[in-house]
Amino acid sequence: MKKKSIIFISLTSCLILLTAALYFSNLNTVGPKPIVKSIDNKGIFIGEQKDLVIKPSQYSREIQADDEAHEHLRAGNLLFQQNKLNEAVEEYRKSYLIGGMSKIVSGFTLIETYEKLDRYDEALSLLDEIEKPSWSEYGHQKAAIIRTRLLAAKEQVEITKNAQS
Repeated sequence: MKKKSIIFISLTSCLILLTAALYFSNLNTVGPKPIVKSIDNKGIFIGEQKDLVIKPSQYSREIQADDEAHEHLRAGNLLFQQNKLNEAVEEYRKSYLIGGMSKIVSGFTLIETYEKLDRYDEALSLLDEIEKPSWSEYGHQKAAIIRTRLLAAKEQVEITKNAQS
């Protein structure tokens, strides 16, 4: 009898917890959930037609640009591995200028390539351009480390040039 009452209490407790979890999970939703109303050649309509319209040309252009930027990034990586650094710079620059999802990656890769080519002013200028206030503290720390390394290398090159003159 004692085992049956323990099982009953356990099952009842589980049922209460499950019901409470379901109830409170529905309270955490903000507003109505978006529902796709229709998809046609004019776009994707979410919610009321006036709410949100995503036009096919809009997302296909963005995807196409991302694909193009990624191809330039991939070509740059191949050239970098072959130690064709000047050609890699051109591919990375194209990827960076297109923007999209590859922009930050191609920007940092371009900085790295500039550094290998001793083009420190261009690397520092690009680092200043891509660093944003919205970055995390870690991102700013990494940028500061890269900036310090570039400035030190630039100074070392200048010292070496002055010593040779």
